[in-house]
Amino acid sequence: VVMSCLVGMFAMSSFAFQAARSLYEHAGLTREVIFLALAAIQACNICGSLWLWPGTPIRLGDTLEFARGGRLQLSLRDTAASLPAATVPDRLGSAGQVCRIAASPRFLAFVVFHTMQLWFSRCLMGWFDAELVWKEAKLLAQTGTGLDVETHIELFNATQALLGLTAIPLFGWTVARFGHSSAPFLATSFLSVLWLTFNLVTSEWALYLLYLFSGWHRQFFFSTFFTFVATEFPIEVFGKLAGLTNLSAGLMSFTQTPLLELVLNSFHGDFVLPIAFQLTMASLLFAASAIVAVGGVAGCRRRSMSVEEATSEVGPNVGGGDGGNNAQVERAVAVGEVLVELDEDRELGETSTRQAALQNSSCCSWLWASPWLGRC
Repeated sequence: VVMSCLVGMFAMSSFAFQAARSLYEHAGLTREVIFLALAAIQACNICGSLWLWPGTPIRLGDTLEFARGGRLQLSLRDTAASLPAATVPDRLGSAGQVCRIAASPRFLAFVVFHTMQLWFSRCLMGWFDAELVWKEAKLLAQTGTGLDVETHIELFNATQALLGLTAIPLFGWTVARFGHSSAPFLATSFLSVLWLTFNLVTSEWALYLLYLFSGWHRQFFFSTFFTFVATEFPIEVFGKLAGLTNLSAGLMSFTQTPLLELVLNSFHGDFVLPIAFQLTMASLLFAASAIVAVGGVAGCRRRSMSVEEATSEVGPNVGGGDGGNNAQVERAVAVGEVLVELDEDRELGETSTRQAALQNSSCCSWLWASPWLGRC
């Protein structure tokens, strides 16, 4: 739920585009001034990230406190001071460890899923103006009534920023009830199938359903991304795995503009084939997610039956003075406690202020160069 709330706040940041558009259209500011103002805001974010950047990695049980000069420092009294020095490099995530995880079928399947879901969403946002013109032309030909294009564009941008917040309780309930391994993927792919289906319908009422389900979809796939990477893999390689995943998704997102030009020039602005292709891909991802979810449920049932059988075998001897069986039970309990502690340690993780600082610096560089890149 906390991760989903952070994603919701991230989605609300898209209001900055609305503010920039208003300043450009009504206040008379040039694009260069607006982009430089956004770059200055990102520079402030970099300063804030560096101020919160801990000098040492944060571990389970560590405490954060402010020094006299207002500087945030890490207290190592409880855990890190008692750890052997040899364990510190292992927590940083070696290149070999990252390569092994990145080459695993589980991670590769996740990268494909996230890349496609982000591509669906980015294409919708990048093509929406042209799609509205296409739908308005079809409505005028069918019913003689068009659309208020400007109003729908503003409504679409607002719902993409706000409707994600309404999906936070739903995402939290999904993960709490069904776990994070397969249920979020199934729900996300189902939402993508829904809004892509309504995107093919030429009707004004279908647009409102498109706004609803696409806003929820945006919230779900970002929350699924952060939750899955942070819990399924070692937390010390979170930044590297997240970077690899977003690199793939970003490269795929570059295709939206050439595809838009292809539709406008070769298909005369008709989006039926591109949307139908996306709907087919989304349906395949939904089917694959359903197969994985069903397989996971069956596997959990088999493990539960195995545990019950093992418990029934050692159960009668636990209280009968059999030291061997008692020792086996104690060892099993000890192993279970260690696994629970390791799982809790993975779920807690460590702060990612270093990643935030790098992200802010890249955003700042992009915003600073955008006015001149636009001229080229």
